[in-house]
Amino acid sequence: MEQESRIGDELSSSLLTAERLRSSVEEAKSFKTECGEVGKQADRLAQMLRTLVRLVAGSQQQVYDRPIRRVVADVRKNLDRALSLVRKCRRDNVLRRVCTIINAADFRRVVGFLESSNGDVKWLLSVFDGDGGDGGGGGIVISLPPIATNDPILPWVWSLVASVQMGKVVDKIEAANQLGSLAGDNDRNKKIIVDEGGVPPLLKLLKDGSSPEGQVSAASVLKVLSCDEDKVRCIVNDVGVPVIVQVLSDSPVRVQIKVATLVARMAEHDPVAQEEFARQSVIKPLVTLLSLDVFVDDLEPSSKQHSSIHSLVQMNKDPVSKAYKSFKSNVYSEIGGSGSGSGSGSGSRILKKERDNESPEVKHELKVSCAEALWMLARGNVANSRRITETKGLLSLAKIVEKEDGELRYNCLMTLMEITSAAESNADLRRAAFKTNSPAAKAVIDQMLWIIKEIDSPAKKKMAEQESDKNIEIWKIKKLIKGLESARGNGTSMISLIMPPRDQVARVTKMLADEYGTASNIKSRVNRQSVLSAITSAQQRLKLYNKVPPNGLVLYTGTIVTDDGKEKKVTIDLEPFKPINASLYLCDNKFHTEPLNELLESDDKFGFIVMDGNGTLFGTLSGNTREVLHKFTVDLPKKHGRGGQSALRFARLRMEKRHNYVRKTAELATQFYINPATSQPNVSGLILAGSADFKTELSQSELFDPRLQAKILNVVDVSYGGENGFNQAIELSAEILSNVKFIQEKKLIGKYFEEISQDTGKYVFGLDDTLKALDMGAVETLIVWENLDINRYELKNGATGEIVIKHLGKEQENDQSNFHDAESNAELEVVEKMPLLEWFANEYKRFGCTLEFVTNKSQEGSQFCRGFGGIGGLLRYQLDMRTFDELSDGEVYEDSD
Repeated sequence: MEQESRIGDELSSSLLTAERLRSSVEEAKSFKTECGEVGKQADRLAQMLRTLVRLVAGSQQQVYDRPIRRVVADVRKNLDRALSLVRKCRRDNVLRRVCTIINAADFRRVVGFLESSNGDVKWLLSVFDGDGGDGGGGGIVISLPPIATNDPILPWVWSLVASVQMGKVVDKIEAANQLGSLAGDNDRNKKIIVDEGGVPPLLKLLKDGSSPEGQVSAASVLKVLSCDEDKVRCIVNDVGVPVIVQVLSDSPVRVQIKVATLVARMAEHDPVAQEEFARQSVIKPLVTLLSLDVFVDDLEPSSKQHSSIHSLVQMNKDPVSKAYKSFKSNVYSEIGGSGSGSGSGSGSRILKKERDNESPEVKHELKVSCAEALWMLARGNVANSRRITETKGLLSLAKIVEKEDGELRYNCLMTLMEITSAAESNADLRRAAFKTNSPAAKAVIDQMLWIIKEIDSPAKKKMAEQESDKNIEIWKIKKLIKGLESARGNGTSMISLIMPPRDQVARVTKMLADEYGTASNIKSRVNRQSVLSAITSAQQRLKLYNKVPPNGLVLYTGTIVTDDGKEKKVTIDLEPFKPINASLYLCDNKFHTEPLNELLESDDKFGFIVMDGNGTLFGTLSGNTREVLHKFTVDLPKKHGRGGQSALRFARLRMEKRHNYVRKTAELATQFYINPATSQPNVSGLILAGSADFKTELSQSELFDPRLQAKILNVVDVSYGGENGFNQAIELSAEILSNVKFIQEKKLIGKYFEEISQDTGKYVFGLDDTLKALDMGAVETLIVWENLDINRYELKNGATGEIVIKHLGKEQENDQSNFHDAESNAELEVVEKMPLLEWFANEYKRFGCTLEFVTNKSQEGSQFCRGFGGIGGLLRYQLDMRTFDELSDGEVYEDSD
């Protein structure tokens, strides 16, 4: 009422000024026509001000005064201008008129001001008396008063906030929804809503339990407004926390969901809100709501569980079960028995019944919101973590982690993480919450251990197998490319055909038919027949496909010339392991494999700029491929000259050359790392390295493309430039590039070398020992160089029929003694010849191991290939191969005995 009295005083003061203006108009002796127009505007304004005074005085609810104060202040200023002008016209004295310098333009300007004021007051009346005088408004008014011509959002916010505060229930809900939409557009709108007093009406609507829809709308708007510390602090200062806690405790589930999310947002952005919520005891209802139906399945005996008296007694002896049972009774007593008096008890029973009737999806959403709120309340706050443990919330969190999954489980885990982090830094909390005999602590630890085991579960193994399969597919593509590139033919009889995923088989079939007609005109008979044969083979192979496979189709066919000069017809068709976007059809004397290189590229490619005082290197790292794109050298002057020029001139020339060096590097970086077709970076991240301050100067320079600046992942100091610096930069960025195949390969071989250096016995190297350990099932990870040139021969002794397996390199294949039996000198017939790598790729799963192909492009990989023959393995358990050799020798000796 005091606020409304102040508004009434301001309106009365403006009305009194309008009356004085009217009196001065009647006393005017000069410019009577102009003064009469001013008087008409003053009369109209006074009449509307009187109506506004009656509305404010007769309003049954608190008036939203922000627009009134703003408009009335502007009205009074315009009335004072008009009064000052009209008073100068009271005496008809020529000399006075000359001295005061009044003209018609002044009156036009003042009349314009008064017309604007009339428009503003008329807009106020439409907002506050839209339905004719009950002070409750007649709907949301969306119009533009003259006072807000330069800021149309302002009157929109005024009208919506006025409807939320003073409108009918339907209008309040609609206005709140529009405020939420407006606030979601940008941060400026949020600031205007808060600055113009939008928070108190929203809190009032949230508190009104007669309209759950209105509560949902109000909570949604407040959640959108809670985007930073300042706005959350405004909600706290407007006594919003007690209202929110009260609504959370005694509202329908759909309202509680929104309010719990609001608690999470406010606690996330403002530590003061964290403390205030805890002071208002918000944690207890949150834990209560989170615990709904959590313990029902475990604590109600069924015919399948605890069917005997002995098992029931054992369950009652279990401290965790006792704690669950005690907590369950507390939870349901809080849900069903809160409040005082019969009315409160009746309302609680109604809410409990409504809550029980809600669908499982809605209850789950409520738990997700409550778990997130507890997480944000506990984050970085020891006191709140203690409060959660004191409400026995650890039991609920542990049980939910066991039973649930998805977002609910994640939020509960994050809450537990915050509590354990707080306990780690606070001895009192650690002793209170994680006592060795505490059932809650036992439940939490059990669930954490269970999750750790689950992480190392078949799901993780399946992901590892999928990654391993992908690596093997990449190796097969590399092998295919290598074989295709080495093949040559006569004429243009070798067809390369690649069809992208959404291509049409019918289109390619028609194209091949047209090509067949064209090839019939080739003059050379031999070449013509070869080309026609290749086209026919392609047509026959395409008949096997009704449509192009999801990842596309690759087809190579034609007649190639073998090493011994003979012609051989080949046809290779395959579906790539990932989509291929290229489209290709070529007839040539070789196969074109360029588009297949796209399959070898990793999804993530990282750029490197290694820059020092001697020059710059540009490179990329993708998968296990390290590539140098470009490098150049520079000759920069040192800090001190040799004489013959002034120090200032030498310093200026030195700075110019350094600047030109940085500019050239920045320009080349744009050339190499920006895709001209899309104008976007072609790398996922950028690493800057160097031994001087050039790298820092480049990263902060305005010459460096902003698109690349946004991609900088790391800036590292290296001891060298050039390729040595490139290798060192890769090693120093290993943590950031942990998902890159090249880094994974270095870590794998590094782990292998570590096992050897520590002599753990859980390693094997060399072809024979590795195959022996593999056959025993001891190999966990088989490591093989991707270019290991060894063939696996399956040989048959013609005399005895015995099958012999041999693994031979190139030199051993030239030694014919390997193809004869050592004892009988009988010739061994080659039953099957297969590259050992291909055999590994086909059979490794049979031995229960993972297969890793490595390159020799890293220092570790090169050492593995040269020093260990390019084949080895990590073992599941200790295995001393020398012992097996001795045992084998002993067995031979006994047999000969």
